[in-house]
Amino acid sequence: MSPIGLSLCTALLFAQPATGQESGAAFRVTDSEEYNRIVDALEADTQLELVDASLEDALNQLSTHHHLNFVIDNAALRDVQKEFEVERNDLSLIISNIPLRSALKLLLEPLELDYVIADEVIQVTSKEAARNHQGTHVYDVSELVKGEAVASLAEAVHTALPRSVQQSAAISGYRNLMLVTGNREVHETVSKMLRLIKGGLRETDIPTPSPVNLSRTY
Repeated sequence: MSPIGLSLCTALLFAQPATGQESGAAFRVTDSEEYNRIVDALEADTQLELVDASLEDALNQLSTHHHLNFVIDNAALRDVQKEFEVERNDLSLIISNIPLRSALKLLLEPLELDYVIADEVIQVTSKEAARNHQGTHVYDVSELVKGEAVASLAEAVHTALPRSVQQSAAISGYRNLMLVTGNREVHETVSKMLRLIKGGLRETDIPTPSPVNLSRTY
């Protein structure tokens, strides 16, 4: 079994059967309703039709479709000499029925750009700025753990993070809350792992003990 699989199995030992929301639903953070709305939108299907268009044209289409605010971090792009990418008018991309998160990856990676969720908007920025952008959110994990067990769950989740993001992540637990500090990749990975744990609990069959026959024949 891989280290990630082993750590998730360990986390399951400290978790409890989940109730309420479907296992595929995004895990909620407690500190920002708008942040949660953006995360939900990133998982929603989108469509994009660009023919010799600009990055601004693309973001306007996505903004209208999802009712989200997009902002271009011009200062960060200037720092890495990528400001000309905003002015290009040769972007061509036609996609439909894929998550907005995937669409942004297809749109931004060829331009060597990335995005972060900051100040309740989606901010298009440089890869360096996105990698260094640290955000702190409090995840409500009461559906998975109770009381002191959240600390063990937090430790297991941190251990299961890929090495590429583990060093930039800080995770701790208190009561039924998990405090996570890290960049966008850290939060996306943590949220995905929590959904996997929640889904694993739903799919795990808990055997029903057989009744014990205490009667004896003499």
